Amino acid sequence: MKNKIETYNLTSSYQNLPIKVLYRKGKKKAGTTLVLNPGAFEKAFGDDERYKHILLWLQNNLKCKPNIVWYETARKNDPAIIPSNKGEYWSEIFKGKRFEHELDDVRKIYKFIKTKQIYSLGFSLGGTLGLILAPEFPSVQKLCAIGSAISTKRKHFPILTGYPLKKSIIKKLGEYKYDFNILQGSEEEVVPVGDASIIFRSLNKANLAISTHIKGANHMFSGKNTFGLIHGEKLLTHIKNFFETNI
Repeated sequence: MKNKIETYNLTSSYQNLPIKVLYRKGKKKAGTTLVLNPGAFEKAFGDDERYKHILLWLQNNLKCKPNIVWYETARKNDPAIIPSNKGEYWSEIFKGKRFEHELDDVRKIYKFIKTKQIYSLGFSLGGTLGLILAPEFPSVQKLCAIGSAISTKRKHFPILTGYPLKKSIIKKLGEYKYDFNILQGSEEEVVPVGDASIIFRSLNKANLAISTHIKGANHMFSGKNTFGLIHGEKLLTHIKNFFETNI
């Protein structure tokens, strides 16, 4: 496929700042869109390109050849500080932004997607946003969350204020009816390691629920390869196989 990456701007409820949406068409009349919900701090981690490489690989290797979407939710212009000073960096670009603003940003992106079927792949906060929104969108028929959490009691508290209570997220999980895969790394250092098990046990109505433990993976599943992803194509093949599972 030689389709170009197109850029669209939506408007956030957070200070009317832009939501940057990147989109690449799949095969002609593709009925599925694969959306990648990024972690909140990908720029601070230097992950600008890895999500694009992950999505392009999946688009080329999935049998359905889906459209692909990834995005950057509304945030203030990068402050003139050293990006390695992550705590200060994050607090500046998300200053005044609440969880409901971030959730609404992603809701607008899901509404922007017009295909009848959506596959959702989320990292960290992106996975949490994806699982909360999925019951609102029956088109989200497969959801894969990587390093995602539902607890507010943790070592690294969420940078966005107004994070929902765990019980409200568990209720949302109990409403999801389709296929769900939660991945957690053995070297998780940011979110509570027990959250993956709670998420898995809460999927009471899911058609398929899978919990996968990845040896050697940290919170961001970082790896030194083209995809910036631990285990590279091996892990991507696992994700691909999940999206192609039919029961």
